Amino acid sequence: MGFRARDGVGLRGRLFGRGTAAVVLAHMGNAVSNEADWYPLARRLAREGYLVLTYNRRAVCSGEKAHYDCSAGANDWGKAWQDVVGAVKFVASRGARRVAVGGSSIGGTTAVYATATGRIHPVALISLAGVNHIDTYSLTRADVRRIGGAKLFVSGRRDPDGAAASAREFNRWARPPKQMVLLDTDYHGTDMFARTAGPGIGRQLTQLIVRFLRASMPPEP
Repeated sequence: MGFRARDGVGLRGRLFGRGTAAVVLAHMGNAVSNEADWYPLARRLAREGYLVLTYNRRAVCSGEKAHYDCSAGANDWGKAWQDVVGAVKFVASRGARRVAVGGSSIGGTTAVYATATGRIHPVALISLAGVNHIDTYSLTRADVRRIGGAKLFVSGRRDPDGAAASAREFNRWARPPKQMVLLDTDYHGTDMFARTAGPGIGRQLTQLIVRFLRASMPPEP
């Protein structure tokens, strides 16, 4: 299905589940990253009673060989926060009254940025290996202090891209309610769901996110 980013760029994504409590998931920025990185978690959250949207960031397609769900636009990370805003608006148009936003790596950074700048107001925010102080985004203490709602900052303890330091910084600057978890792995972002990330890391991460959402934005009874 299609929807538009805040600046009008056409995006493609998939919906899982149903309900008025929605979760928007933004993927990483690696060359092979796309909405499918989130599919296992999206299916789990749908079973928990949530409406879940995964989508491809601008200029990204699903599939390694035969491409599908191709989003339009140029691959510009500095504009990708507008994709997050469009995704939140889209689930609202599908009946969502409460929205949580989760992002991995650049998806996490853009989700934090869109929230900190007041473009979106999620009930809950998840930054999975979001990295601060990069060329396209550098958030300050004042920026992060403006974020309302529940916040979860997660990273691998030995993340090679600086995400652990950013999680500590975001958590230090954020207002409660907030939670920070560093998992015992050197894998980055949604790669932590893979079996090779370490014994039980993927299961631990899934359970952490499910528990956080249940507590901060329970689905409909």
